[in-house]
Amino acid sequence: MFRHERQHARTRSEALALAAVAALVAAVTVEATPSPAVPGTEPRAVAPVTLFGAKAPTKVAKDPDARSVELGLRFKVLRKGKIAGSRVYKIAQGAGTTPRRASLWNADGERLATARIAPRRGPGWVDVEFPRKVVVKPGTIYTVSVFAPKGRYAVTKGGLKKQRSNDYLRTVRKASSVYRYGAKSTFPTRSHRHSNYWVDVLFSPTTIGETTPTPTPSPTPTPTSTGWPDATNTGVPAGTALTTYTGPMTITQAGAVIDAKTIAGSLTVAAPNVTVSRSSIVGTVGVASGGSLTIKDTMIDAGNKEGTGLGETDFVAERVHIVGGNRSINCAEDCTVKDSYVHGQFKDLSGYYHESGIRMGMNSQILHNTIACDAPDVPPEAGCSAPLTGYGDFGPVQNNLIQNNLFKATPAWFCAYGGSSAGKPYSGQARNIRFIDNVFERGTTGKCGRGGPITDFDRNAPGNEWTGNTYDDGAVARP
Repeated sequence: MFRHERQHARTRSEALALAAVAALVAAVTVEATPSPAVPGTEPRAVAPVTLFGAKAPTKVAKDPDARSVELGLRFKVLRKGKIAGSRVYKIAQGAGTTPRRASLWNADGERLATARIAPRRGPGWVDVEFPRKVVVKPGTIYTVSVFAPKGRYAVTKGGLKKQRSNDYLRTVRKASSVYRYGAKSTFPTRSHRHSNYWVDVLFSPTTIGETTPTPTPSPTPTPTSTGWPDATNTGVPAGTALTTYTGPMTITQAGAVIDAKTIAGSLTVAAPNVTVSRSSIVGTVGVASGGSLTIKDTMIDAGNKEGTGLGETDFVAERVHIVGGNRSINCAEDCTVKDSYVHGQFKDLSGYYHESGIRMGMNSQILHNTIACDAPDVPPEAGCSAPLTGYGDFGPVQNNLIQNNLFKATPAWFCAYGGSSAGKPYSGQARNIRFIDNVFERGTTGKCGRGGPITDFDRNAPGNEWTGNTYDDGAVARP
């Protein structure tokens, strides 16, 4: 039987269909960049994309609180485009209760755009365009908000327990709807029991023929180290003088930098744009809601016990060496792991935990790593699942690039799971999973794992690709 890791279930909503919003937002159109007319490449105007659609919300109530408040929505951009404006559902009748101003913020609380909202009577969606469209970066979190000086806003309690998403935008997993009281418009950061304040974004996707001033990031890696990552070219660089870290174990300062430190204990990153470099951590590293992390040239020892060395969203790991725990890396959503070495998961004498090297979920890039799961079997159930796992238990496995990695031979049945494991809640949603130019070590079985290099990879799923993958002797490795 194939072993699957145990993990507390996280609720994730299935992706919703793209809402038809042309009727209410037709006044806002995509900016067309003048260019020579080339047949088939002319820009075409499309209605802006929103997360909540054109219909009036259901199960919505008027909050009687008349204090001035900023109400916002945190969301992640999935594709290239621009933020054209904002919208809010007004539930109160009087024109004076119309929110006064709309704003767009980056993750650091910097206001990127703002516009005045004209008063209107009666309930309904109120749309406002920013003076200029703001080019936004895919994979980045933004907040759109409105300032309501007389409160009495629309609210649906518990309305954002599940994520809202389409092909272009997605609410964040936690604290997606935010607020902040105050006499003036300010960056909202607080949340309350997944309440939805019905603030929405107007997103203009980049269309055929349109150009933007930001380049398209390339998914193809350029390896920065020679040969495969191992203990000699990952972790703390030789000669680095380390000092003891005495700061907080939960990082709440945006842009914080921790460099050349010995850290005893587990770090939680709860702020954006945190950097950890050239450090040795005896513990785990976790990115909380609203946090983002770049970690490089660092050693993580998760210990001789259950735990995830690094996880689980919004991080970039480069030249990181991870040992211990039952899972080296959980790449649940929006992460990059590059030029790193994971191995040495703990031996579970209780016979309970299942080990793995990297677990993948959504929107991950796993580039030029050495990935191993080498924990021995311990009856009745402990032992390796695979160096790379992806099952569809807690969310779809999709939009992942796995390129130029070395999969070390393992005592597990397979070296990788491809996202389409039968009987899982999200098995049928696996797509855009690309295994390119990876090397599978044959080991004693001659097949990397006892059963082969990979299982549950559906070559017919949309966007799935298996190209250039070989065994370490140069023979073709087939799924």
